[in-house]
Formats: sequence, structure tokens, C-alpha cells
Amino acid sequence: MRENSDYRILLVFPIVLALFAVWFSIPKLIASLKLLPSQETVRAIGKGMPVSEMAIENAAGARMAAFAWLAEPKSQSKLGGLRLLQARRAGYATQRGKKFLAESIAAERQSLSLSPVQPYAWVQLLQARLALEGPSAALNPLFIMAIRTGPVDPPLVMRRLALGLSFWTFLDGEAVMLLKQQAVIAARYFPTKLAVMTKKRYALKLVRDALAEDPALRLRFDRIYRRL
Repeated sequence: MRENSDYRILLVFPIVLALFAVWFSIPKLIASLKLLPSQETVRAIGKGMPVSEMAIENAAGARMAAFAWLAEPKSQSKLGGLRLLQARRAGYATQRGKKFLAESIAAERQSLSLSPVQPYAWVQLLQARLALEGPSAALNPLFIMAIRTGPVDPPLVMRRLALGLSFWTFLDGEAVMLLKQQAVIAARYFPTKLAVMTKKRYALKLVRDALAEDPALRLRFDRIYRRL
């Protein structure tokens, strides 16, 4: 009888494990189904294609619904990005724009609390706070994390430079050092964009100092800058 009981336990055990696996996979499945209808909208935004306000709001709502089932950090960061886009469309200084900025900040903070190594989330959090609060030294830690978590991510280099140069007079020693590193990368791969940005932000000395260790690179930058 004892052997039969042990045998039944051995038979039941895999079934119990399978049931647990199914149970724990349900939230992920439901979250995926919630997100599915809005994936085309998110892809279109990523490609710079025109997207309606209703489509953006539906995509944001889908991410909020999915997060209720599964706390997925990247999806929450996408929500922050969607709210940031809505804020820009509404105008950062408008009441509606400020509301979207606050929601973007909340979403990015929630995302980063789940997974801190997300350069895009740090960049979007910095951008939203800069738009809502204005430039200040309090944003230094965000700028530093935006670079430290992915220093050579090509799509982010110019975006971080644009943000950093917009309040570079408020940056501290470490933040300035990291900004200069981004300037070196930009000078190699996006020299004209860097020159335009430098002129717009009156940051010529800062950028030339960043390029001091590579005379040929600085000479090329100077030539482009003088033609503007």
C-alpha cells in the first residue's frame, strides 16, 4: 500500500507543477493580450510616422491595463514615453501638457524602481522633469544615470547631448565629464548636428575642450562650425 501511495504522489506531482506554471503564466498572457492591439501604434511612433491622439491614448491605456496584470518595467517606460509625446503635442506649459508630464514622470519612476538599468527611461525621466520644472542642478543625478546606464548607445547620444547642453551651466563635475564624452562620440559620427547644437546653446568652449585630445577631430568640428 505504501508503494502505491508513493507512486500516486509521483504521478500527481508533475500535474501540480504544471498547474502552478499555468497559473503563474496567466498574468503574462493577459498583459500581452492587453498590449497587442496597440503595438502597431507604438511601432509607428518609433518610425516617426503620423499617429492620432486617440491612438496614442489607446496605447497608453493598454499599457496601464497590462501593468495591472504584470509589472513589466519596459512597458511602463513606454507609457512614460507616450505621455511625454502627448505633453509635447499639448504644449509643455499648458495645464494638459503639465498633467501628461506628471504622468510621464510617475510612469518612468515606477519603471526604474523595477529595473534601474534603462537608459531610455532615465532620458525620458530627465526630459519630462526638465520640461516640467525647468533647468536646475537637481537634475544632475538623472543626467548622470542616463549616460552611465548606456554610454555609447548611438540613438541616445544626440538626445542626451541636446538635453545636457540645454542646461549645461547647471551641470557638476561628473556630469560635465560625461557630457564631454558624449560630445566626442557625436563629433565622430554626427559632426554637423553637434555643431548646430553647440551654436544654439553657446557651448563652443565646452565642446572644443571635450575634443582637445583629438586635434584632427577638433579641426574638422571647427571647420563645420565656422560654416554655420
